[in-house]
Amino acid sequence: MAPLFSRRKPPPALGVTQPSSTHRAQSLPNQDAYFHFTTAVHSLAGVFDGHGPNGAVIAHLAARHTRDRLAGDLPRADAQSYKSVLRAALRAAAAMVEREKGSDTSGCTGSVVM
Repeated sequence: MAPLFSRRKPPPALGVTQPSSTHRAQSLPNQDAYFHFTTAVHSLAGVFDGHGPNGAVIAHLAARHTRDRLAGDLPRADAQSYKSVLRAALRAAAAMVEREKGSDTSGCTGSVVM
C-alpha cells in the first residue's frame, strides 16, 4: 500500500501541514492538522481535527488536499466565486478521504477561514 501522504515540498508560499502537540491529560498524539498561506490578495488558514484510529492521517490528507486545491484555484477566482471555490475544495478533499483505506473507522472535521 502506498503511503497516505508524501514528504514532497508544498507549493510555494504555503505552510506545511504538520501535527501539533499531544493531548496533555492522556499522552495520546494530537490528531489535528493545519495549513496556512498568504498571497498578495488572500490569507487563509484551515484546521482539521482527526477522529478515530486513523484520524491523524485522515486530517493531514484533508488539510493537504484542501490547501493544494485552494492554492491552485484561488489565484484564478474573482471575489464572487470565492465561496464556490472553497466549497469545491472541501468537497473534493472529502471525496478523496472517503476513498482512503481506514476512512470507514476514522474521519475529521475542518474549518477554513479567509
